[in-house]
Amino acid sequence: MTLPLTSIGGLAPTTGLNKPDAAMASETAEAEMGRRFEELLWSEMLKNAGLEKALTMNGGEGASAFSRYVIDEIASDLADKHPLGLSERTGLYAEMMDPSVKETPE
Repeated sequence: MTLPLTSIGGLAPTTGLNKPDAAMASETAEAEMGRRFEELLWSEMLKNAGLEKALTMNGGEGASAFSRYVIDEIASDLADKHPLGLSERTGLYAEMMDPSVKETPE
């Protein structure tokens, strides 16, 4: 059985803009890194807002053990459905990949 070319590695060989696989993979990695950054930011904001304390209040050790997982899932959902857009506006993707890259001010 021969696999279609688009299924090798999960990426198509070119897009409508004729980008090679490496460029598409780089853009996908940058987008995922930005989403993960926002997820971590949401998680820290929720913890500092007191959600962890509220979830563990009167819950004992069991609630304390799982409150981090609950906060992480809430943060993941928020990052997916309500992205902050920080990385797109500030050129954070490029700076994370190569610190020598600086976005020029408009």
